[in-house]
Amino acid sequence: MENALAFLIAGLALATLMTALVYQFLGKLRASCWLLLVFPVILSVVAFLSYSNGTGTTTGTEIRSDQNMAIFCISLLVLSVLAILRPRWRWLFWLAWLPNAIACGTLVYLVLFWHVFS
Repeated sequence: MENALAFLIAGLALATLMTALVYQFLGKLRASCWLLLVFPVILSVVAFLSYSNGTGTTTGTEIRSDQNMAIFCISLLVLSVLAILRPRWRWLFWLAWLPNAIACGTLVYLVLFWHVFS
């Protein structure tokens, strides 16, 4: 079940980021910025669910790792919201899109290829 959810999240993230990229090139700036917000929201929800589902025997390292992930997700979320507030500033869209694309690429790698190489 978790594997199917991971495939769904990775596919949705990839689709929204690529659609935002196409909309940006077509000149639909506001729509592209709103699409850019979808991935950080999903990533933030998943990170906070992971953070809240502690097993009770979590170590300090696991807690710090979850906190760092939450900070990263909030940073992506803030960048995406700033891009929505200023859709005419194309450099802000690209400043938000690049870390989103890197995070999405990492997610796709982990979901699709991690078990092949491990």
